[in-house]
Amino acid sequence: MTNTSKIYSSSGPQVDDFPTDLDYYDFFFKYWPATRPDIRTSGIPVLIDEETGISRTIEDLQSRTDALSLGLSRELGLGRTSIVCLCSPNTLDYLPAVLAVHRLGGILAPVNPNLPPQELQQQLRMSKADAILVADAEPTRIQAALRAGIPSERIVLIRHPSAVQEQHGLRAIDGRWTVDGLIDHVQNLIRQEGREALEACRFRLSEDNRTRTAFLSFSSGTSGLPKGVRISHQNPIANVLQHCAHMKIPACLHAGHHHLFEPGQDRALGMLPWFHIYGLVVVLSTSVWAGIGVVCVPRFRGTEALLQTTVRHKVSHWYLVPPIIVKLTKEEAITDQYVGQLGHLKYTVSGAAPLKDDLARAFLLKFPGMRFGQGYGLTETCATVVMSPTSSQDYVFGSAGVLIPNTQARIVRPDGSDAGPDEPGELWVRGPQVSMGYLENEKETSQSYLPGGWFRTGDEVVLQAAGLIFVVDRLKEMIKVKGYQVAPAELEGLLLDSRDVLDVGVVGLPDEESGELPLAFVSLSSSAQERVQRLGRSEEVRIIESLMDLVRSTKIRYKHLGSVVIIPEIPKNPSGKILRKELKKLIPAHLPTMKAMQSSSRQVGTALPTALPTALPSTSQPAIIKSGPRSRL
Repeated sequence: MTNTSKIYSSSGPQVDDFPTDLDYYDFFFKYWPATRPDIRTSGIPVLIDEETGISRTIEDLQSRTDALSLGLSRELGLGRTSIVCLCSPNTLDYLPAVLAVHRLGGILAPVNPNLPPQELQQQLRMSKADAILVADAEPTRIQAALRAGIPSERIVLIRHPSAVQEQHGLRAIDGRWTVDGLIDHVQNLIRQEGREALEACRFRLSEDNRTRTAFLSFSSGTSGLPKGVRISHQNPIANVLQHCAHMKIPACLHAGHHHLFEPGQDRALGMLPWFHIYGLVVVLSTSVWAGIGVVCVPRFRGTEALLQTTVRHKVSHWYLVPPIIVKLTKEEAITDQYVGQLGHLKYTVSGAAPLKDDLARAFLLKFPGMRFGQGYGLTETCATVVMSPTSSQDYVFGSAGVLIPNTQARIVRPDGSDAGPDEPGELWVRGPQVSMGYLENEKETSQSYLPGGWFRTGDEVVLQAAGLIFVVDRLKEMIKVKGYQVAPAELEGLLLDSRDVLDVGVVGLPDEESGELPLAFVSLSSSAQERVQRLGRSEEVRIIESLMDLVRSTKIRYKHLGSVVIIPEIPKNPSGKILRKELKKLIPAHLPTMKAMQSSSRQVGTALPTALPTALPSTSQPAIIKSGPRSRL
C-alpha cells in the first residue's frame, strides 16, 4: 500500500480497464476480455437450484433474459424510463429479471421480500416503481403493490422452480403473468417473428455508464426513513472486476485445485439474500461472471440443511453472516456429522455484520485447513472497498482486510485533517464502485458524497502500517441486526406515538446470535408514571410489553425490540441530541432486570426475540461487509 499526501491506495494487482460503454446486461453476455474465463458453449452451469437440481448455463441465462425483456416490453409496456421493483427470495430467475430490466434500459429496485406490506408500499412509492416482479406466494405483497398504485397487469409473479416443475405451462395466476409463463409465451413469439422482435426492444447505451442509473437500492437513513441509493451501471461492473483481481480468479477454466477459485469447477453457496448489495454483487454477480457456479438457496433453513446442501452440491465457497457461523460452531452434534465430508470446501467469507475474534477462532478450529476472510463495504460503495488478503492462509483476527484494487482511502480526524498511521479517524473512500448519490435527497448526498469523488463512510477506523484496516466504531448510529440496518430514529418515532412514552432513546444491545438487538430506553409520560406508582411493577411490565407489541405488530422482524428499559430521563446534550454512549453505559446495570423480564415474558408466552447476553462482549470486534447505509451490507 502506497501513501501520498495521506491518500492510501491499494497495493495489490490493479484492474487495467473499467469499460464505460457497457450496461450491466452487456457486461454479462457481450464482454469477454482475456481476463474472464470463457464459459461459452462449455455447458458449465452457473446457477443451480439446490432443491430441484435444475441448472442454467450462461446461454440459458441470456435466452431467458432476452425473452423476459421482450415480454416486459410487449405485455407490460416497459422500456427505457421504467422503474421495476424486484421483491423475491433467491431464485433461478432472479438474475434474468435484473438483466431483463437493464436490457430495456430500465432501473431495477431490489427490495426485501420480508418487508411488511406498509414498508413495501412506502418503498414502491419512493422509487416511483412502474411494475413489480414478486414471489407468487406473497399475496400481502401483491396488495401492497396495488395500494402503491401499481396496476394489476404490471404485477408479475415469480414461482419457485419446484412449482414450475409441478405446474409447467401455467402462464398466469389470477390474471397476472408468471415469469416462466411470460418467457414461454415470448419464446413462441420469437419463433414466429424471428430475432428481429428481440432487437426492437433492446436499449442501446449512448452515454457513459457512470452516469446512468442501474439500481435503486434502499438503505435506512439516520432520519429513520429509508434512502434510495442510486447505483450506476459502472458501479457493480467495477466491483465485480475488482473482486476478480483481488481474489486472483484465474482467466482459464479448470485451473487446478491449488487456486482459491477454480472457474468451471467451484460452486458458491448462494444463500445470502440477493436483494442485498453484498449478495447481489459479491455472491451472485461476481460468481456467475467468473464461471463459478452458484447454488441457489432461498433462505437459511437450519444448520443441517446448509450442510446437506454443501455436501450434495459439493459447495467450495461459503458466503455467510455471523449468526450462521454461530450455529455452525455451537451446534456441534450436527456439524461434527458432516465435517469429514467437506473436503471440497475451500473458503469462507463472513460479511454483513461484525464477527467477534473468539467466534472466528472457534470456527476455524471447527473447519481446519479452510481459508477464511472478511470484508467491509456499504450499499453506497456497491459493495466492497476492503477485504482480507488472499495471498496467505493466515487470517488476521479483527481486521476487515486491505483496500481492494483501484480503491483509495483517507483517514480523517474530526477537524478534517488527515490522521496518521495507527490513529483512529473516519474512513473516506474513492473508487469506481462508489455510487452516484441518494435518490431525491440532495442534503444527505452533499454531506456524504464529497468533491474529488470521496465518500464519507461514517465509520471510525485505524489503518496499520501493513495496510490492514481495523474498524473501531460506527460514527453513525445504525444498529446491526443479523446484517440488517436498523435506524434508531425509526423506532423512536414509532414509540413516541404511544401515550405512555414521554421520551425515548434506542441503542444496540450486544447479542451473540444477532450481533445486536434494538434496546429502547424510555421515560414515561406523567399519566403512565401515575399508573405505575398506583399499580406497581405489574403496570410497568404491562407498559413494556405493550411497547414491544407495538413494534412487533408494525415492523419487520429484525427491527423488533430486544428489550425495553424505563429510566427517569433520556440523556441529551444542550442541543437536544440523544447521548447514546451514555445510554450504552447503562446497559450493564440493567441486564439483570432485562433477563428477569425475559423470563417473565416467556412464562406468559411473549418471549423476547433472542437470549440476552450474560455480560457485554469486548468492543474490539472485527469489521466486515456491512449492509445498507451507512448502509452496511
